[in-house]
Amino acid sequence: MWLIVGLIVGALVMGLFWLMKRNSFSLK
Repeated sequence: MWLIVGLIVGALVMGLFWLMKRNSFSLK
């Protein structure tokens, strides 16, 4: 149960970092 929750949270965090990276690159 907690393992699945951890994987979902990790995927969301990685997705947020990826979006922030892409947005910062597009702004420049």
